[in-house]
Amino acid sequence: MSAIFTLIINNKLMKRIKNKKILFNIFFIIFTISSFSQENTDTILQRGYSLIENKKYNEAIAEFDKILSSDKTNERAITGKTNALLLLNKYDEALSFANNGINNFPNNPYYYYASGMVNHFNKQYKKAVEMYTKAISLLKNENTDKILFSRAISYIELKYYEEALNDLNIFISNNDNNSNAYFQRGRIYFILGEYPNAIEDFNKAIGLNKTNGYLYYNLGMTYFKNNDPKNACINLQNACQLGIGDACKMVITDCAKKF
Repeated sequence: MSAIFTLIINNKLMKRIKNKKILFNIFFIIFTISSFSQENTDTILQRGYSLIENKKYNEAIAEFDKILSSDKTNERAITGKTNALLLLNKYDEALSFANNGINNFPNNPYYYYASGMVNHFNKQYKKAVEMYTKAISLLKNENTDKILFSRAISYIELKYYEEALNDLNIFISNNDNNSNAYFQRGRIYFILGEYPNAIEDFNKAIGLNKTNGYLYYNLGMTYFKNNDPKNACINLQNACQLGIGDACKMVITDCAKKF
């Protein structure tokens, strides 16, 4: 497409085109083709992610490959294919895909991001952090929120809690409606023994996602740690009603006797 466009605006060619109507028609055709191409890419991406949601991972990969065959630096196609490969437990293939991308496009941040995801799934958390950090450095002033969040999860696995908190604080400041971010930060506060902060974050997470039983379970356990058995049991009962078996056991063993 860029080659065609270059030909059209080439000065020599412009001199040859005397009919303004013809010139207008050529630009209209170029614009139409460009718009169609973009719409087609968006449609393929949407279809690929929809297939992932429906657990049709191989079909999703085929859709992302359609895009990558002509645009090997497309962010969403790179990320989508990596996710699909990971969900198929094809870790070696996913890592090879990411590494090949890094070798061929060393300034493209999204292959480093893909490598970070694969390394995290392979429990190579330090390598994951390294790859995420490289991706962030390449993005410079662009939005790095999702990579910061991913790096925070790897930091948690490494027990680098302060570093994880820094990343999550930045992420939450830009995404204050993300339940999982509050949950992950609450986890860190729980581990550090900062129970009031953990309770606040778990409550925020529940406010954004009232159907996740694990959020109520973690909140209940935190209330126990904070010497508040009444609120602990209320939340454990909620967790039990949402299908969390461990919560049901605690309701019987720890709550029935007290209330």
